[in-house]
Amino acid sequence: MAKYYYGGGDKRDVNYDLYIFHVDNPVEALNGERPVLVQLGPYAFKQYFNKYDIKWMDDGDTVQYRLQNFYLFDEENTGPGLRIDDNVTIPYASALGFEYLLQEIPIETEDLLDAAVEDAIDSILDAILAEIEIREQAVKDNPFMSDERKNETLATLESLANLVEIVEQGVEDYLAEASAGSSLLKLILCTALPGEGVSMFWQTDPVSAYFGWLNDPLKMVVQDLIDYLNLTDAVPWDTSVPGATTNYTSEADSTRRRDINIQKTGKRNLKEVGKFVRANNQTTQYVCVYPMDSQDPNNYTEGKEFPWCEPFQLEWNQSTAESKGYVLVFATDYANRIAGTDANLFGAPANTEKLQVYVNDIYRTSYVKYEKDVGDWHGVNLRRYKVQLKDSWNSTLNPTEGWQYYNDAPSGMQNLTAVATLPLFISKPHFLDADPSLVASVRGLTPSTDAHDTYLDVEPNTGALCRVMNRVQVLYQLNSMNLPEVNGTTAAAAEGLCAGLVYNNFTNSSCDGLDTLMQCLAVPSDWRVYNDRVYVPYSWIEQSSSASSDDAKSIKEGLYQTDEYAAQIQLWCYVSAGFLAMMVLGMYIARYIMRIEEADKQGMPRPSISCALE
Repeated sequence: MAKYYYGGGDKRDVNYDLYIFHVDNPVEALNGERPVLVQLGPYAFKQYFNKYDIKWMDDGDTVQYRLQNFYLFDEENTGPGLRIDDNVTIPYASALGFEYLLQEIPIETEDLLDAAVEDAIDSILDAILAEIEIREQAVKDNPFMSDERKNETLATLESLANLVEIVEQGVEDYLAEASAGSSLLKLILCTALPGEGVSMFWQTDPVSAYFGWLNDPLKMVVQDLIDYLNLTDAVPWDTSVPGATTNYTSEADSTRRRDINIQKTGKRNLKEVGKFVRANNQTTQYVCVYPMDSQDPNNYTEGKEFPWCEPFQLEWNQSTAESKGYVLVFATDYANRIAGTDANLFGAPANTEKLQVYVNDIYRTSYVKYEKDVGDWHGVNLRRYKVQLKDSWNSTLNPTEGWQYYNDAPSGMQNLTAVATLPLFISKPHFLDADPSLVASVRGLTPSTDAHDTYLDVEPNTGALCRVMNRVQVLYQLNSMNLPEVNGTTAAAAEGLCAGLVYNNFTNSSCDGLDTLMQCLAVPSDWRVYNDRVYVPYSWIEQSSSASSDDAKSIKEGLYQTDEYAAQIQLWCYVSAGFLAMMVLGMYIARYIMRIEEADKQGMPRPSISCALE
């Protein structure tokens, strides 16, 4: 469960509503039927932003800072009857990404499979056979037991030994039926989630589903196998599964897992206000995908914290970055560029057809496109911008750019598989503006522009973002898959063997769950999803933030030309975040505040706001 608390520092909040898609027919969805999605929500949160370690540089033309964003559950605004510990069924990320997970382990899959079989099956059968042999010898050597009694007892022991042989043969047949990877996946699923059956879906809570979880059952079984092979030191491993967004629980946590941002203040050129110089100390977009390649073990506690790569260094080349666990997000330098603002402020006047933004949560520089003027914000005219549709077109509809972002799937989505290490995509909620086949492949979606689109409303004279509505959906790609199964005879033999051990008072009378494991391995796992490939949303979020009527009044009365509202200038320090990035404090406004504070300390007259722009 993710942590939520309010720390110190300068913070502003954003409404952050989470919706979860509960899969109502997981069994039928693996037998060719369309997944039935039941939307649960909103699970309401407040999103907070804490800027710290702020440094002004280049004679005030740039500012460097660190950013901690975190979330607090808002029970009052959560939907009736909903709790953050609700039980929901969603696709199981670890199972969907198992082939990618195996690539992280410098061990042959066959060796892992052998270790899994030895640990979960062979060692148990060997122990049973050893006790059978000891008992057989004891019966034969017992001078006080009648021949009739001896024969009966030896016959019972022989029947138990025969059952062991049947189970051993059944396991051999199981291993020969399919690839090592699929055999290993089913064996691990049966070991990790006993009693829950084998499925592409699993049950969890909304917080874990969206924000990620520690101590993943499947990855913990892999950790046990690594330990079993005495490779713990050689193969650093973690058992966490990152979420769709990151909750930084403290400044220390944020410092460990993200780096500095540097942005222009607009002092020398107002058109550059808010533009990124570096984001997470990068000018080209890398993401930490394999954190255990460089995570300092002294700065991280396995099972209690999410790991992260060594802090990124600007002088690294691609080879060095990859050796530290970082991966380029997209295919070209253009696609991986970091440019534009964080969408808090744009260069004034903001009256162009397009505005460039760097979208931290989806690792992408993009453009928002002017749609229309809106006059419903406290009597102030704003320009409404929306994400341009072509950014989510696939390589067929957008051959110039689509391939650079690995967009080969149906249009309307962005492919994040390269950095998620599983088939993960994002889109507008309910597949708004996406290929119609995506909505048609599931049940329960009703796309609506009013309910599911994203927009920014910008005051053109100042370039300030006055209102934002951000909505983003996260989804998995599910493919048909066939996992092997042990035959019914093997499962029945294991059940009879374990029952016989109990009846005959064997030392290992519990059978170490062998019968349960065999029953699980016998479950048919020829998964056939709708059309052999289906894209299943599991969550979407709605972030909203709006400046107040006092802010609108300040604009109308010319706040930017007078200094009598100096005490109210912090009204502009509201924040939005997410798909359109985390809005930071307006840089040139912040500089004005600093000059006011300096003047007050020295007993000097307060400067006019124009001084902040010098």
